[in-house]
Amino acid sequence: MNRKILKPGVLFISALFILQSCSDYREEIKVKTSEFLSAYFAGDNEKAVTFCTDSLGMEVTKILSGFETLDPSTKEMVRKQVASVTTEITSVEKNKNKDTIKVNYKVVRPHTPEGDDKTLSFVKQEKEWKVAKLGSNI
Repeated sequence: MNRKILKPGVLFISALFILQSCSDYREEIKVKTSEFLSAYFAGDNEKAVTFCTDSLGMEVTKILSGFETLDPSTKEMVRKQVASVTTEITSVEKNKNKDTIKVNYKVVRPHTPEGDDKTLSFVKQEKEWKVAKLGSNI
């Protein structure tokens, strides 16, 4: 009698652990994506690169360093425009390669309320998920 109850119980608990681990990486990636995009759009190079692979970190540094060379009035205009930008994560998809995740998100600006579809990808490096690529198509 106990074995009849034990087997389904073990299967149920195993299924819960599997489902929990699947949702954990999605939540972790959503948090990391939100934090990265916030830092990136705010021009916070130091924080943004902490989420990136070394090679993407160099690219992001190059992109965001251009912001520092702008004259003060242009910087202020850009800051105001960026302050109105919001992002919305639309999906998190694990690739067949277990160490790659694609994130689809929208960048919403006042003049594009429907949002522009964008993507980024994460790779696992030393047990940590890092942003590896930015772009519309990955």
